[in-house]
Amino acid sequence: MSAKKQTVSVGRMTIDRSREIKAVFIDLLSGSGEAVLDFEKTEEIDLAGIQLLVALFREATQKGVTLRCRGRLNDRVISRLRIFGLCDEACGTAEGLGETLGSLF
Repeated sequence: MSAKKQTVSVGRMTIDRSREIKAVFIDLLSGSGEAVLDFEKTEEIDLAGIQLLVALFREATQKGVTLRCRGRLNDRVISRLRIFGLCDEACGTAEGLGETLGSLF
């Protein structure tokens, strides 16, 4: 039986969408194997979105799900990640963001 690989993309990771994003993230981790968070269509992120990302990576670690990030981070997202202190140069790519978040747990 092959492992299930799920991919999700969220356009705006902001407080007004936090319930919806949380539900998407819970579904993303419901399978086994590998999960992918695609940032190609992510237009905006705020502090609530960053908190949800950190919680997502914590949950993935606890559940034993491999979580990767991919896609291009736009300048606005990169700026917010840096302003809120999540990471510095590593935030230039989604892969770097994923490594940074994964290293927290």
